[in-house]
Amino acid sequence: MQPLQPVFIGAYDKGLIKNKKPFLVPDQAFSDLQNAYVWREQVKKREGLQLVGRLQRDLTAVLLATTIDSPGAGTITYNIFTGLGITATEPNAEIVLGSQSNITIVIGAPGNETLTDTTGTGILTVVPGTNISSGYINYATGVLTLVTTGAFGASSVTITLSYYPGLPVMGILSRELEAINQEETVFFDTKYAYRFSAGAFQEYITGTTWQGTDFDFFLGANYRGSTPQSRAFFVTNFNNSSTTPDPIRYTLDGITWNTLDPLVDATHTLYQARIIIPYYGRLVMLNVWEGLTPPGPGTGQTNAVNIFNRCRFSQIGDPTAVDAWRSDQFGKGGFIDAPTNESIVSAIFYKNTLIVGFERSTWQ
Repeated sequence: MQPLQPVFIGAYDKGLIKNKKPFLVPDQAFSDLQNAYVWREQVKKREGLQLVGRLQRDLTAVLLATTIDSPGAGTITYNIFTGLGITATEPNAEIVLGSQSNITIVIGAPGNETLTDTTGTGILTVVPGTNISSGYINYATGVLTLVTTGAFGASSVTITLSYYPGLPVMGILSRELEAINQEETVFFDTKYAYRFSAGAFQEYITGTTWQGTDFDFFLGANYRGSTPQSRAFFVTNFNNSSTTPDPIRYTLDGITWNTLDPLVDATHTLYQARIIIPYYGRLVMLNVWEGLTPPGPGTGQTNAVNIFNRCRFSQIGDPTAVDAWRSDQFGKGGFIDAPTNESIVSAIFYKNTLIVGFERSTWQ
């Protein structure tokens, strides 16, 4: 029998080929991808993430809504979150661990008691210690435990601390600033707005809150204000609850929120919109809530109706002017209703055309 002899059957002029196309395209070749993604027929490693912290509020010398008293020497407890009036709306709130919270309790004669956590352990230092000898604060529950030396009556409580509201994040939007290529990222939960500054989160424009739920997501738009050179940042959460509605708001300076509830004719007002987007020199609202203008019986935002297929647009130029959205005045605002019973749910630009997405169709 002849011995086996290997015979080369490949092309002599090709050599080893390393750039052969794969047998399957990448998005079909893997049943599961972790920390990787397919992009232009290539599998790429997903970039790592860096945690920057939790959304938090910083309170300075805030007078709490409830008072504190003691029937005599012994131990008493006081809930800080109840005093802040946030127990119902922020049930998962936690005080920032090690925030060195300064708690000042005004108890009347013979003087104030100042309780300070200087170590971040929750153990409070009491000065001067006349009516309260010691104290402890639970950062997770907000419960303040005090050891009193005697009886004292109802006393006010003033507090300085940082805490996490513990609410779901409902939007991360970018606000244009004056400097070229400078943007400010604004974070929203259901109740507050925040910015990231100096290595930590802080409330963005204090004193203003929203009342939406965990499905009222925020959308916004950067556009001009009363002058062509002004920069306005418009925000909506599409919450028009019959009991706790929110308006459309905008800020020009990052210091104050302003309400946008313009007249659309002599007797009706625009209150809310699902989408805000600039288009051809006008500010456009898609999927809107409109209603009778107060004052008057049965009027106002809580009695507005949802016109789900409407595109409402402002005048060319300033969208914050009193008559900028009036459809009954020539040259001002107007509206277009799509010939469908589907609700507007999205919008996107294709070149210079605004494509509006409905539940099961798209319209130009």
